[in-house]
Amino acid sequence: MFDSMLSELVVAWNPFSAIWEFIKQVEGWIMNIIFIFFQNVFGIQNIGLSIVFFTIVVYTLMLPMNYKQQKFSHMNKIMGPEVKKIQDKYKGKTDQESMMKQNDELREVYSKYGVAPAGSCLQMIISLPIMFALYRIIYNIPAYVESVRGIYSNLVDEILKVIEKAPEYVDTLKEFAARTVNVSGNMDGNLITQILYNFKSGDWGALAEKFPSIDPNIIETTKNAAVSANRFLLLDIAESPSSTLGNCLQNGLGEIFSNLNWLVILIALLIPLLAGLFQWLSVKAIPQADMSAAGDTTANTMKTMNNVMPLISIVFCFTIPLGVGIYWTASSLYRFVSNVIMNKKLDKMDMNKVVEKNLAKINAKREKKGLPPQKVAAAARMNTKNVEADKPKETDTSAIREKVRKSTEYYNQKSSNPNSISAKANMVRQYDERNAKKKK
Repeated sequence: MFDSMLSELVVAWNPFSAIWEFIKQVEGWIMNIIFIFFQNVFGIQNIGLSIVFFTIVVYTLMLPMNYKQQKFSHMNKIMGPEVKKIQDKYKGKTDQESMMKQNDELREVYSKYGVAPAGSCLQMIISLPIMFALYRIIYNIPAYVESVRGIYSNLVDEILKVIEKAPEYVDTLKEFAARTVNVSGNMDGNLITQILYNFKSGDWGALAEKFPSIDPNIIETTKNAAVSANRFLLLDIAESPSSTLGNCLQNGLGEIFSNLNWLVILIALLIPLLAGLFQWLSVKAIPQADMSAAGDTTANTMKTMNNVMPLISIVFCFTIPLGVGIYWTASSLYRFVSNVIMNKKLDKMDMNKVVEKNLAKINAKREKKGLPPQKVAAAARMNTKNVEADKPKETDTSAIREKVRKSTEYYNQKSSNPNSISAKANMVRQYDERNAKKKK
């Protein structure tokens, strides 16, 4: 008892727990609004559909951050030569002064193009808590989505009445909860709702047998509404695709084609595969910067991550509840489409205007601090798409020898004896003639 009270006290005073619970409550509130909308407008009660539109709402609200990330990736590809030039300038210099100068020069480049290196991580920092909170919500949606909780309310009230008259029925409920729910407190309405939410198809009939005093119509009505709400594309959103496949294969291969089991298996396989595919496409839709400045190791690491993460998504979505996989697939598809659209917009962006606009912002801030305006070199105002790398000095010995050969042929072309005095005099005359033409 004391341990339970201490645990509740720690949770109450832990700010991270409070924030975590707040995120879940907000997500549940948004999902409840979406659930009510489809119920009242289209007469559809479906949690999976609510998750899809929840994903659209959340990622639409995150579009400004996604645009900043996309802009950073786009600009990073363009300003890569400038960044490489600075890194090459301080290559091998590890003293504090050189490192500070390098950071200052890199900061000026980032400011010129209006991007922040940390800005690209913001979307990931925000999206991860949303996904983890959704993961917990899907395990017990009635606790956070009020409209779904209402599906079970009549049956929960009837069960509570039975328990009030005969407390021994608590043990019967614990038998139902043993597989999916950890019963650590009193058997209240919230816990009973969670037990019912995790019911399998055969549990409803067993409940009617264990609680004969409850009207079978109430159990049947609750069952139909719950199955309809939790079913998405023939699958239960609270179950993982791996669990669904296991249930379909339990009866043997002969039963697969006797009903819709083959379609259930196909969908259970497609959800994780689509999640990985759309994530891979969304990454490919982001402009990839030239990583040569960062070194082969960093470039290979980034390339490996971009290829491995979609595979990890497939594994995760295969083992976690289908509802999370639906969110993962919908969010990856949304990011892919939005990335393609934003890329087209960014490709049309005039870099000259971008640099001038950002320079104006920088100078406005410098003016407030009493600092002189910052100037950007003329080369920096040029559209970096059209700027060629500085051409190295010609050091190819074969090219030099070819020039000498042509020059010798030019001076010797009118002389039968190159070593004669007249030939040498002729070379001087021809040299003067060529210089005279160049001066004109």
